[in-house]
Amino acid sequence: MAPAWARPLKAAILREGGRRRLRAAAGAGVAAAVGLTLGAGPAASASAVSPGTAPAAHTAPAAHTAPAAHTAPAAHTAPAVTAVAWGDNSAGELGDNTLTGTQLPASVTGLSGPRMVSVAGRHDLALLPNGTVLAWGDDTYGQLGNGIASSNGDTEAPTLVSGLSKVTAVAAGEEHSLALLSNGTVMAWGDNAEGQLGNGTTAGSAQPVAVKGLTGVKAIAAGSLFSLALLSNGTVMSWGDNREGALGDGTLVNSDVPVPVKGLAKVTAIAGGGLYALALLSNGTAMSWGDNEADQLGDGQDVSVQPSSTVPVKVTGITGIRAIAAGAEHGLALLASGTVMAWGSNSEFQLARSNGFPGGVADSDVPLTVPGLPKATTIAAGGQFSLAIVAGGKVDGWGDNALGQLGNGTNATTPSVVTARGLAGATAVTAGGEAALALGPGLKASTAAAGGPVAGGPVAGGAAAVAGPVSSPWRVTANPVDPVSSDGLTDVVFSGVSALSANAAWAVGASSSLFNPVPLAERWDGTAWHQLPVPLPSAATVGRLAGVLQLSPGNAWAVGSITPQTGGTNLTLIEHWDGTRWSVVPSPNPVTGSGTTDTLEAISGTSASDLWAVGSFGTGMFNAMLFEHWNGTKWSFVPPPSIAGDIFGRAVTTISATDAWAVGDTATATISAHWNGQAWSFVSTPFLQDGAAPTNFLTGVTATGPNNVWASGYEGNVNQQNFALPYVLHWNGTAWSLTKVPNSGSEGSQLRGITALSATDLWAAGETLEDDGSLLTLTEHFNGKSWSTAPSLDPGELPPGIDSSLNAVAGVSPHTLLTVGAQETPTTCCLTALAERTTSG
Repeated sequence: MAPAWARPLKAAILREGGRRRLRAAAGAGVAAAVGLTLGAGPAASASAVSPGTAPAAHTAPAAHTAPAAHTAPAAHTAPAVTAVAWGDNSAGELGDNTLTGTQLPASVTGLSGPRMVSVAGRHDLALLPNGTVLAWGDDTYGQLGNGIASSNGDTEAPTLVSGLSKVTAVAAGEEHSLALLSNGTVMAWGDNAEGQLGNGTTAGSAQPVAVKGLTGVKAIAAGSLFSLALLSNGTVMSWGDNREGALGDGTLVNSDVPVPVKGLAKVTAIAGGGLYALALLSNGTAMSWGDNEADQLGDGQDVSVQPSSTVPVKVTGITGIRAIAAGAEHGLALLASGTVMAWGSNSEFQLARSNGFPGGVADSDVPLTVPGLPKATTIAAGGQFSLAIVAGGKVDGWGDNALGQLGNGTNATTPSVVTARGLAGATAVTAGGEAALALGPGLKASTAAAGGPVAGGPVAGGAAAVAGPVSSPWRVTANPVDPVSSDGLTDVVFSGVSALSANAAWAVGASSSLFNPVPLAERWDGTAWHQLPVPLPSAATVGRLAGVLQLSPGNAWAVGSITPQTGGTNLTLIEHWDGTRWSVVPSPNPVTGSGTTDTLEAISGTSASDLWAVGSFGTGMFNAMLFEHWNGTKWSFVPPPSIAGDIFGRAVTTISATDAWAVGDTATATISAHWNGQAWSFVSTPFLQDGAAPTNFLTGVTATGPNNVWASGYEGNVNQQNFALPYVLHWNGTAWSLTKVPNSGSEGSQLRGITALSATDLWAAGETLEDDGSLLTLTEHFNGKSWSTAPSLDPGELPPGIDSSLNAVAGVSPHTLLTVGAQETPTTCCLTALAERTTSG
């Protein structure tokens, strides 16, 4: 089993087919936008202004839609336009004043009468009739436009974007936002690392800034890390990330100002996907350009022949197109007949077909008819799923459903088209990374809980909603800039944390370049983290730290392992902080030589002269639990009790000099060991046994006294499936008992660590596993009677495939807790350290 620090990275790389590359945007539907106008004349129509959604075949293009100022107020002519949302809510993107996702449509809190909405990876935009804009969800990069750029600035209810008026269209990208003004110019805000704001810089902005040199714009679209504008003369401009040719200008060079897409004319609609784009021409055909890794260009050229295109190519085999939509790695076209065509990736059944053997479709470089779908009037492409409005205003969907983004009351992902439950009367729909939103006059949602009302009432006429209570007790703490490697591919992961006080703590882990980790240690001063150098022994090439213990400001210890330059073996690593610097302290290695392994995973102690470190050692023929003791002068090896089979030590806690507990596993069964002051002995533990080959792990241990010890753990491979069940064990002085705790992942959850502030205030941290490959942070709380989920923040890369994971948690009485792990960065392949803090213990 991979060590804790490597697990999130391992999962991410497996999802990418073993390659390290820029992920294809959280996007899907990243540029999705839907508009809706109401008037006394013809029936209300929906109009698409940017990718991810499309108007009905008979609907005029968005550019022909009357601006807000000319539109009669909805309340005077028709039922009020309402909004419902469903799916992922890890950043508040459902706008229901919570961080709890839902598999059924639920009302967006305080949003009334929007003319248009756009959903991206994990944030939403809404255009109001008076030309102002509301935003909610993730604000890590300032994409909400409220002057704040922080994952702690996320809002779970619509709030006003600063300084915008006379807006006629909006488009949300992965972590940036666009607004089209009535004078044909464009404003942008949010992340700008690739120049996607188009203002001539790569500096992000938490408030709208003008896109340089653009006039005469009639439609906008936002891809994952790039932006598009359709001009009134039928040509297209683009700016931002161009590493896969998404700008279509014939180069692979990023641009922080708009550049022309080559060879395009008579364009009537545009769509931005993950790392590619689509354009609809006036003759009913479509063009595509950019990344083709999953055949998402749809031009009949397999990725092996054409990995990408820097200029537009023709989507093959379809005419009579009325609307287009671009997901992360799949495209959609709505034909005049109401038929929907799909092409590109089928990894999560985006093509509404089996992807297995025999007869399945992995990807398709030509458009295929979506089977089983009634005639559609509107389409939307999400991260790895799609939606369509059909007769009666019902919403049908297909593809990824790990977080309930199809709205049918389940998280089952199947090749079949399914219908969102309890929803009718939808006239517009949009899809984000792993969430969806529908609009309609008098639209009715299901009975799904949607959170309480927001103080101040519905948002109308541009009034900002009053944000409700913070749904997560956790706040992300900023880390130093990660070390930069020569290859630019650096993974930084926290594996352990120890807190002395609310203003003094250490977190340790590894910084890895091309899988060659070096030890990492950062100190918390109550306000920020500070990285301090950690030496490697002269004989070592790589190393990592897994556990840490802070005894005083001038006395901290960290443990882990190293690989000598000669290779072929792992050796224990122990480091000491003396208040000024870290230094290597000699430590025992029970076995040495080629193929042997000595590793330390955790450390605990009662005083400066009584410390225990645990891990494992082995020769390849066996693995045994490793115990090492510090007596104030030196570290010594303490033999483990004899037992057959492999045993791995994961965590340790000390109660007194004669009372300590270590926990671990045999990979299939949990195990614990007790120190009585003279020797270690194994103590029987319960574990789950679902199916023929379950795996069980204990990952953390904490205690408030001799008769109150807790261990975190989980069962894997439940019933021979890729599924995990979290649990905790409790020692009452006589025996261990097992308690199942809440499981919120569609593929289960894993607890990685546990800490106790008191006997009635315990916290555990880990991750949920989703069947689309995502990893989401997980924290759980025990109040003395029962365990419950305490929503934590997920600031990692956007869907598809969020990776945010927590590996350890530490507490300081009476209220402060720190939890650490790793998250994916939004614009690169790699992981960065994640730390969250709460004072809600």
